[in-house]
Parts: sequence; structure tokens; C-alpha cells
Amino acid sequence: MDSINTVSKSRDFIKCMFVNVRCIMSGNKVNVIGAWADDHDLDVIGVCETWLNSSIDNSEVSIPGFRLYRKDRNDVRERRGGGVLIYVKDALRSCLCDKM
Repeated sequence: MDSINTVSKSRDFIKCMFVNVRCIMSGNKVNVIGAWADDHDLDVIGVCETWLNSSIDNSEVSIPGFRLYRKDRNDVRERRGGGVLIYVKDALRSCLCDKM
């Protein structure tokens, strides 16, 4: 509970959002998600249909103050789609669990 309290001393819960972006690189979507995070004091943001691949660096989709975890779809040779990522506020303790 200590790590949660460092996020905001005024609440005892984590604020989350989940969104289907249908290509996070199109338009201004990373900035919009970052603005939502600020406006709503979000702690965790789940994103699906990122359409990311290994040619796109984490720095291109990062949001200041958040740790980024992502899983790109590997089989997008002839079609696009898939991929997920999660942003976790730096103040929360988090780690990647890759044994699932």
C-alpha cells in the first residue's frame, strides 16, 4: 500500500483507463493519452490495437512520468493490427512478468 500512497495522498485507490487506439502512431494519439493522464490523474493506462512493431522505438510512444510495457503483434507481414501496451505511473512499483 505504501507505493500506492506515493501516487496521491488524497486517495487510496488506483485510477485506470483502457482504450482501443486503432494505431497509436496515427494522428496525435500519444499526446492525447498523455493529456488524459494529466487531466484525470491516471495511474495505469491500458491500450489495445496499438499496431506497433519492432521498427518503432519506445521513445516514440512514451509518456513522461510513466513506465511503458508493450507487446507487439509479431505476425503482421501482410496485414496490420494487434498489439497492446500499458503505461504505469513511475510512482507505482511495477515490473514485467514474462512467464505467462
